[in-house]
Amino acid sequence: MKLAMILAVAALCGCSTSKYGSWEYGSWLDQVGASPRPPLAMSEEQARALSQEATQLRDRSEAVRVLLAREADRRQRARHYEELRDLGDRLAPIERSLRDAGRPVRSASLPPPAG
Repeated sequence: MKLAMILAVAALCGCSTSKYGSWEYGSWLDQVGASPRPPLAMSEEQARALSQEATQLRDRSEAVRVLLAREADRRQRARHYEELRDLGDRLAPIERSLRDAGRPVRSASLPPPAG
């Protein structure tokens, strides 16, 4: 009986020193409530180039959506969907870079500003 108690206490002591006994939850929870990171430095030229590329990708995706709406062939629609996915995959990192630099990103669902 005493041996079982000693083994149980030794096991508990061993657990308290392991990584499971510490109060570490993970990187995402450690960042909650932390000060925001400063925006990434991006020159006006870089921002303009990325904005133009994003606009071209949005325009191309809108053209593909128009083609998709008219398409009757199921296989060709699938190709259009693949192209839309590829355009979105190329657009996402560009928009993320602009957002991280504190630059405005025009949403694809909003019409362009009148000017």
